[in-house]
Amino acid sequence: MTDSSARVLDARLLLSIIAAGIMSFSGVVVETAMNVTFPTLMHEFNIGTSLVQWITTGYLLVLALIIPTSAYLKRRFSTRSLFTAAISSFLAGTLLAAWSPYFNVLLIGRLLQGIGFAQYTCADVGDILLSAIKGYTRRNSCGDKHRTYDERKCGSVIRRSFLFHFCQFLCC
Repeated sequence: MTDSSARVLDARLLLSIIAAGIMSFSGVVVETAMNVTFPTLMHEFNIGTSLVQWITTGYLLVLALIIPTSAYLKRRFSTRSLFTAAISSFLAGTLLAAWSPYFNVLLIGRLLQGIGFAQYTCADVGDILLSAIKGYTRRNSCGDKHRTYDERKCGSVIRRSFLFHFCQFLCC
């Protein structure tokens, strides 16, 4: 008895899953581990706390600027090209940050890492992993082939929820 919707786990899919896992792990490690190195960076580059905090602030700021454009990027570019650009940017940022002789170079490397991880998030790793299912497309990923996923609706729900809770906070 064979299932027609199952796809054989071929080498390309396996490598895609491994690459997505490595990228997810690297993004989380890079995002959280840098805070621990603040005292070392302050001593190494002879800078203060107000300047070294830009390592994390810049990284998160880049994420906050690029992730909202994910709907546009997914419509404009293929998942493969987004994922390739993400890995390239993340690796370039990592190498630049690893061999940075000055704080400014380290900051640019961190910003490139942020760009890469934001692009990776835009590539929607769920699409990569769910591509193992035969006939999977973004249009039918919600379970109903006649209902399509609309990023604008999600943004609207999040915005309304945030405004509701923010107004409650102000009024109380």
